[in-house]
Amino acid sequence: MKASSDKQQRFCCSVTLHRVIIGDGIFEGQVGTVVTPKSKGKGDVVVEVDLFGRLTPMVVPLAVIGKV
Repeated sequence: MKASSDKQQRFCCSVTLHRVIIGDGIFEGQVGTVVTPKSKGKGDVVVEVDLFGRLTPMVVPLAVIGKV
């Protein structure tokens, strides 16, 4: 049991949150944080954006986001 909790702890600590900016659509210019990254470099990701004072998750194509 202890070994599996150590693995989980190391994995959680190695995940980095990437700040991104949305470059197209109605949310163009919004800055958010990537919640579910893709390692393949194509497809969609879930980005949390602050809308009306609350963090709102949204699915965004990788083609329209850029790093901040």
